[in-house]
Amino acid sequence: MALKSGETVIRFENVKKIYTNKSGLAYVALNGVSFEIKRGEFVAVMGPSGSGKTTILDLMGTLDTPTSGTITIVGKKASEMNGSELADLRNEEIGFVFQSYNLVSYLSAIQNVMLPTMVSRKRDSEVMKNAVKLMTEVGLGEKLEKKPNELSGGEQQRVAVVRALVNNPKVLLADEPTGNLDTKSAIAVLQILTRINRDFGTTIVLSTHDPEVGIFAKRRIFIRDGLLTNENMMAKLSDTKKL
Repeated sequence: MALKSGETVIRFENVKKIYTNKSGLAYVALNGVSFEIKRGEFVAVMGPSGSGKTTILDLMGTLDTPTSGTITIVGKKASEMNGSELADLRNEEIGFVFQSYNLVSYLSAIQNVMLPTMVSRKRDSEVMKNAVKLMTEVGLGEKLEKKPNELSGGEQQRVAVVRALVNNPKVLLADEPTGNLDTKSAIAVLQILTRINRDFGTTIVLSTHDPEVGIFAKRRIFIRDGLLTNENMMAKLSDTKKL
């Protein structure tokens, strides 16, 4: 589905998510959250541990379902889609980058990057050419055949970023993408995300508890105890030196 500039790409309407543990006790992760994200935005979902930010990203990526409320992704209501349709949505429209790199240990870097294309059956030479081009752009052009254990943490996360982009998704979701990285590697990954957003217009949503990561985003959504708080409470960080 083609989206115009400024069009809403993600919409949460009064979304609630309640988890129940083995003892039957309920935990409210999200308590009636509503917001919109436009095409081409770079948004940071920010809050302390346990605030609900990872739940938001899981719901955006249709990796989980809300207890109530409506979630619309690239013009499609997730609740109206079956399992196969949701799988296609995830593979074709959404890219995922996680705190843990989730690379397959016995595959090379370029093979890891190409994994999503095996599901989508996009394995022609043009896709491979684009994957190699992306790897080169993130400084890994000479490490295409390296296994994950031959790469640093920052390099593995860059592979994960390229893997998330190989199917040219409209939305890239990054859950604490710098959480396992040192400062230098974190800066490199955040600069890559910034460039992707600027050059390709990819909508990026990342979660973080770190203000120095959050200032890389153009807009910040703050959440605490499952509720949205003042989005402007940390606006002054935009004027501070980045990482």
